[in-house]
Amino acid sequence: MRIKETVISLTMIVICVCLIFGAFKLESMFEVPDTKILEADFESGLKNKVDSGVSILEFGNMALENKSIAGKGVKLSGGHLSLNGSGHTKLRDELTFSIWFNISDTTPTDPMLLSRESTSGDVTQGPISIHFSDNYTYFRSDITFKLQNSEYGSYSFKSKELFNHDTIKNEWHNLTVVFEKNILYYYYDGVLSSAEVLPVELFDYITIANNNKTFEIGKGAWGNLLGMIDEVAFYDYAVSKDEALKFYNKGVEKYKNKLVMKLNSDTADLNGEIIEAPGLVEENETIMISADFIVNQMGGKIAHDETDGYGRADITLGSDKISIWVMDTNAVINNKFSKLSVYPIVKDEMVYVPVRFVAEGLGAMVSWNEEIGEVTIYFK
Repeated sequence: MRIKETVISLTMIVICVCLIFGAFKLESMFEVPDTKILEADFESGLKNKVDSGVSILEFGNMALENKSIAGKGVKLSGGHLSLNGSGHTKLRDELTFSIWFNISDTTPTDPMLLSRESTSGDVTQGPISIHFSDNYTYFRSDITFKLQNSEYGSYSFKSKELFNHDTIKNEWHNLTVVFEKNILYYYYDGVLSSAEVLPVELFDYITIANNNKTFEIGKGAWGNLLGMIDEVAFYDYAVSKDEALKFYNKGVEKYKNKLVMKLNSDTADLNGEIIEAPGLVEENETIMISADFIVNQMGGKIAHDETDGYGRADITLGSDKISIWVMDTNAVINNKFSKLSVYPIVKDEMVYVPVRFVAEGLGAMVSWNEEIGEVTIYFK
């Protein structure tokens, strides 16, 4: 009886060992994909922080800059970056690309934030690209279908136009583009701006696009992007809404203060505390704010001279200085001439100025959520 129990026990042990070994062998048969293809903050130069075999190559005129959204960034002066990773940069049915960018006033025609080599080896409009074209940003795909190695036809897709470049030049913004099987998501400054169902022709782009071609940052069909880029991330899975927000938060975490204001409201949220505030004003599609209010909240000083034209306001904060004139689009920022999109106005005996121009001129960063009429100002 004891021998029988011993045999049964040994048999059970053998079975358990076999099951464990079988489970381990089964698990090892599945390839775990790399979730991060590339992360680059440029603090240590043009290097990929993820050991995935994707290299960052430099082409043309460009340089590392110490002053960027989150430390060091790359200034594109006609040059571009190439993400060379062969199989590591294959298009899959899920993909995420995130980047901080700051385009200049001299951006040429049809530059691209992200583009992919075409079948000819040239960087053109496809098959996958994020355009700065016709003053708007959009995603585009030009895919050539092939049947038995012969050209069969082509399909072109253009997503919703996101924002007008004239309103965001010389400002830092985050754009995160997410492909989730048949849906394209755009997150702009951490806010979901667009969600579009892709045409059926793009559902299987992993097999019909150029899988092993490199991605280019800043290179277009007729001109390269002029400006700066920072905090580039490239994943082979679709990030969640919360994860997309983290890309944005990483760029603003150096700012210690956060001021949130809404249209048609006489209060503001300053670091979680509700305070009284002069209401925002919308003038010719530009959000205006009381100059005295925003300057005081940021810790600056403002002096008014009512004898200069309709009135002049001199604003100082640290080494930054801005001079603006009421009813005049001319302005001077740090001893350099500049132009406002709309001129400052007087309302309720207060001078109202374009919020983005003044706040960012004093080193802050501004985010605008058009859907809920909310402006967020991050400052040190």
